[in-house]
Amino acid sequence: MTMFRIIIIGSPGSGKSTFSRALASCTGLPLIHLDAVYWKPGWVPTPKEQFKEFLGALVGSSEWIIEGNYGSTLEIRLREADTVIWLQLPRLLCVWRVWKRMWSHRSRSRSDLAEGCAEGFTRGFLKLVLFAWRFPDQGAKRIQEALDAGSAGKQVIILRSDRETADFLRHGIQEDQAYKGGA
Repeated sequence: MTMFRIIIIGSPGSGKSTFSRALASCTGLPLIHLDAVYWKPGWVPTPKEQFKEFLGALVGSSEWIIEGNYGSTLEIRLREADTVIWLQLPRLLCVWRVWKRMWSHRSRSRSDLAEGCAEGFTRGFLKLVLFAWRFPDQGAKRIQEALDAGSAGKQVIILRSDRETADFLRHGIQEDQAYKGGA
């Protein structure tokens, strides 16, 4: 199955942004980081209806990679996607990476965020750590329910380790070859 409209989802710290940049580089598909769209400078959120409208227009284009969770918009993206890549890395690794990312980007914005969204040891950061810790029990359940309801006819790829993600980037994106990795 050829991939033209790809959703990349997973826990905070699972490597979605890094993986999506590599996949965009390999495929030439345009990449959209949902965090960069949703958050405005100073960590001001985009109003939900405006965010949904933007995504509704975006998914109508013929090619894209959209990276990020945002459960309230998963159905919009899932409706138009041909491929879902779900990074299911271990909980402790994800939490560690969230801490490491904050520390390495403290007082400045990451490339997958809007300017003016500096990382730091804040209440928002602590909520993110807690979300990452709870993700396998709570967030993953909601994603699975959405996939059960709306992924018929779509390629769903589950990658459970850094090795599987690297293997997928090396071998799984060859034209018309569905990756059967860790699923």
